[in-house]
Amino acid sequence: MSTQERDQDAADRVRHLIANGPDVNMGGRFGTMTRVARRMIGRAVLYERHYHHQIDLALLETIEGVARNADVDRRNAAQEVAALQARLASLEGRVTEVAGRITDESARLGEMAGRIADVDMRSAVTAGVAENATESADRVGEDLSAMRPAITSLQDRFTAIAREAKALVAAVDAARADGEKARFLFDDLTATPYMADEHLFRGTDERGRRTLAFTNGPGSTAVYPGFEDIFRGPPPFVRERQAVYVGLLREHAPVLDLGSGRGEMLELLAEAGIPARGVDLDLAMVERARATGAQVEHGDALAYLAKEADQSLGAVFSAQFIEHIPQDRLPELIELSLAKLEPGGVFIAETVNPHSPRALKSFWVDPTHQHPLFPETMLVLCQLSGFDAAEIVFPAGSNDLETDLRTCGEYAVVATRRKSE
Repeated sequence: MSTQERDQDAADRVRHLIANGPDVNMGGRFGTMTRVARRMIGRAVLYERHYHHQIDLALLETIEGVARNADVDRRNAAQEVAALQARLASLEGRVTEVAGRITDESARLGEMAGRIADVDMRSAVTAGVAENATESADRVGEDLSAMRPAITSLQDRFTAIAREAKALVAAVDAARADGEKARFLFDDLTATPYMADEHLFRGTDERGRRTLAFTNGPGSTAVYPGFEDIFRGPPPFVRERQAVYVGLLREHAPVLDLGSGRGEMLELLAEAGIPARGVDLDLAMVERARATGAQVEHGDALAYLAKEADQSLGAVFSAQFIEHIPQDRLPELIELSLAKLEPGGVFIAETVNPHSPRALKSFWVDPTHQHPLFPETMLVLCQLSGFDAAEIVFPAGSNDLETDLRTCGEYAVVATRRKSE
């Protein structure tokens, strides 16, 4: 075979490779997936491959021209052949690079195939679990259906027990309430009168028995002041309980305190800068009040009030006084107070609360008391006497009327004269 013939065969083979490219149907490590990847990559580099085909065809035509033109300088031909070989080596490098890409893509496809297989396996497992869950749910439903009568019976029993428990709780609450009422009644009915010193007359005799008695008395002294000290309490205690009235009297000066006693209210009003004076029938009490700096007159309170000019007072006040007034003079006291008050003035009278069993029992500890006065009685008397409005207040109350009626030892009626008449 001549050199020209061999060159002609090589040219045909090169032309065939240039026209058809690499065989993408060759087998590989991953079988069909390798062929798919090669086709995909082949399509991706189709433009580049076409470009190199044109170059390769031009080179091939150059080689053929060199072979046909015998008068071409051999040296130049050798150089052209060397350049052609370098170009072919470059193309082989590119082919190797493309082959590497194909290998990488094949590996990725293999990884994806493995993931797909894993997902398929998990799907199968999930389907099995779901099927088992459905079977379990069916069995549970059957069990519940079988248990439903027993559950209904238990519910009925629980309902009955709850009803009985509710009735029992109500009975216990009622019994507790009754017990509290009984305890309250017992405590109040057996209560002893308030004394500044609860141990004052308590003692034991020679046989060890408890007694009410005293020995080694201090001798003769003023009766009513001493009585007040024991059964009313010391002045600081009384001032603390009467301080609530200062706010009611602040805008109603001057104030006249009927039965002012030791002068506790007069001291409070003086400290608040409210003009006030008092009157009391007991001279010893008057002297004690004057010792505090209070302005107090000695005499009958109603007679003193009657001498006041009409509509000259801002307030007429008394504490633990009206229960000492004879029954037939009580309306007179209220009517006189109304006449002496200026328009808008107030009449305040504190007294023992007979709604409280404890207070009512202790009422008679003071022999000068005339009769207990219910708050309803005082409201009626104030209304019939001509006051515009009146209300009952409890100086030591809880602001709950029913509780205060039962437990507070004293109350006050606060009556107001009409502002314009």
